[in-house]
Amino acid sequence: MANITVYQYRVPDQPGINLRGSQPRYGTRAAIERIGQAPLPDTALELDEGLLDANGFTRHEYLTYRIHIKHSHAYAGWTVPAGTSAGARLPVMGGDYDARLTERMFDPASGAVRCLRVVGANQRAGGDLWVRLDDTAELARFPEVPVDAALVINGRRLSEPGELAAPGLVE
Repeated sequence: MANITVYQYRVPDQPGINLRGSQPRYGTRAAIERIGQAPLPDTALELDEGLLDANGFTRHEYLTYRIHIKHSHAYAGWTVPAGTSAGARLPVMGGDYDARLTERMFDPASGAVRCLRVVGANQRAGGDLWVRLDDTAELARFPEVPVDAALVINGRRLSEPGELAAPGLVE
């Protein structure tokens, strides 16, 4: 896919949008102008066009979050989709990780569910763990998490296209 230039912009009802830890908003110049806003100066970024939605904006699931898990065993994730013989549910150990929002097929009967792919969290075999967002109330609205949650978001960045490919990812 081709690279396309996107820009960060302010959302009028969210003045702190560009603060550390706040959700970055990017879009093509045409998309930003279409909603009556202006691209912020010095925020141009070359981005693979596959990371944009049909309206020309990046989507939440194309962000990589830098998270800190305060203590072990606060969350558990699956090594592979549940219902397969190789799948295991393992605790996510405390520490710092990259994480991405995905949709994952855990059971063909119930379809894909939203989850957080915690990169490198499988302490036993290496690899990632997929934490279902519907497993705990504090993660249900991720990336909005309560202040007292066991997970802290320390930053966000746009994901590289190669980072997004994963078995079971619903496109």
